[in-house]
Amino acid sequence: AALAGAANLGVEQYWNLGDMVGYYPRAAEVVARCRELPGQVIQGNHERLLRDVAAGTRPLAELDAKYGLGHRRALADLPAADLRWLLDLPVEAQLVVDGLAVTLVHGTPGHPDRRVYPDASLAEFAEIVAGHRTAWADREDSPPPRGWVFGGHTHYELRHDSEDVTVINVGSVGQPRNRGGHAAWGLLDTATGEYLQVHTPYDVSAVETEVRAMGGPNQAYLLGVLRR
Repeated sequence: AALAGAANLGVEQYWNLGDMVGYYPRAAEVVARCRELPGQVIQGNHERLLRDVAAGTRPLAELDAKYGLGHRRALADLPAADLRWLLDLPVEAQLVVDGLAVTLVHGTPGHPDRRVYPDASLAEFAEIVAGHRTAWADREDSPPPRGWVFGGHTHYELRHDSEDVTVINVGSVGQPRNRGGHAAWGLLDTATGEYLQVHTPYDVSAVETEVRAMGGPNQAYLLGVLRR
């Protein structure tokens, strides 16, 4: 539903901020579709959790108890090439698009697992902006004057504007946590610098049916957040 909405709005590049696996089933289909999209993909913490399990440094049962059976299903269903693609994704990316300096992170610049919520302090947002500038300072090319930081991780959407950098959390396509019944994502017009927060309704009942069929622990949470 989200991809259809994006196509209707003329999206040309997709910036995927990670967490394509975990919680819910159908990891193989999700990853296959994400690999087809033009744009940039980075890792989320759930890809790193899969990495730890594959490396033998984290027990799969720990993920079952905390998140449900999504990771176990992903490891069982993903083709080897797609699993390797997930594990090899970058943690962070910097892009220059239409004169904009864009930083893509799952958490915050330099801190991929850090959570920043909508009620974060001005000091926290200042740290994010500083992290963006530090990331660009390490590059050989000088950054464009206007910067954007796109993150996820908390599944709560937010926007914070400073003088020259805008910080966005796009929410979550698969599991928005402020309210259910929709996929949350964002649209940036790189020509004008305008940003639109998008909410695409989808058939929650179809997902609920698959969660019940999957079984396992944490099912009540996985179902409840869909209609929050």
